[in-house]
Amino acid sequence: MKILITGATSGLGYALAKVLSKKGHFVYVGVKTEKEKQNLEEKMILDKTILFPISFNLLDEKDQEQLETLDLDVLFLQAGIGEGGCLSEINLSKMKENYEINLFSNLSCIQKFLQICDQKKKRGKIFVTSSLLAHLPFPYLGSYGSSKASLSYCIKTLQLELFLQKKKHSLTLVEPGAFHTGFNQVMLENQERNQKQVSWIDQKICRIEHLIFVLIESFSFTSFVNCLSKEIQKENPQKLIRMPKRQVIGFKLYQLYSLLFY
Repeated sequence: MKILITGATSGLGYALAKVLSKKGHFVYVGVKTEKEKQNLEEKMILDKTILFPISFNLLDEKDQEQLETLDLDVLFLQAGIGEGGCLSEINLSKMKENYEINLFSNLSCIQKFLQICDQKKKRGKIFVTSSLLAHLPFPYLGSYGSSKASLSYCIKTLQLELFLQKKKHSLTLVEPGAFHTGFNQVMLENQERNQKQVSWIDQKICRIEHLIFVLIESFSFTSFVNCLSKEIQKENPQKLIRMPKRQVIGFKLYQLYSLLFY
C-alpha cells in the first residue's frame, strides 16, 4: 500500500512509519522544513529504514494538491501542535494556531482526499489522530484539548455522514493517551510565553502537572504502534482506537465520576 503519514518525523508517527515500511509498504512522511528532512534521513540511516520524505505543510494548499499525484491508499493525519496556557490569560493568536493546525488543516486534507477518491472511484482509508485529552478538562492545556475535542466531534460526525451517504470510505479516529514523547512537557512549559501574565499559582499548578505526567505517561508505545499497523492493513479498520488501556480505564472512571458528582 501507499501510505502518507503527517507528523511522523519523531515519536509515535515515526515508530509507526518504521513498522509499516518493514512490512513492505511504501510510506511517505510529511516534513515541513529542510531541517526536519535532514533529521529524518539521519534516523533512517541509523534504523536501516526506507521512508520517503516529502514536503507537506498542512497549512499549504499547494502541498495538499500532492494528494492527487501520490495515488495514496491510506492517509494518516498525525501532525498537530500544542500551545499551553490558562484560558483566562492565553494569547488568543496561539489558541487560533492550535485550531488552524489541529482542526481546520486536517479537515481540509480529509476533504481533498475524499474528493480525489470519489473522482477515481476508489475506496479511501483515513486515520486521524486526536487525543484522550479531548474528553478530560486539564488546566493550562485547554487550548490544545478543546481543539482536539472539536476534531474528535467532527470525525465522529463525518463517520455518520459517510454512512448515511452510503460511501464505503474508511475513517478511523485515533485517541491516544499520554505517551512519553516530550510533547506534553513542551505544552506545559510554553505557558509563560503564551500567557499575558503568569502568577505563582500558575507556576505551582504546572509543576504539579509535570509530576502527574511523569506518573501516568506510558514509556513504551510498541503495543500501540503494532495495533495501528494491524488496523491500517485491515480491509475494515475499527472506527475508534484508544490506548494505552490503563489510561482508557482511568478516563472511563473519570466519566463515571462526572456523571455521579457533577
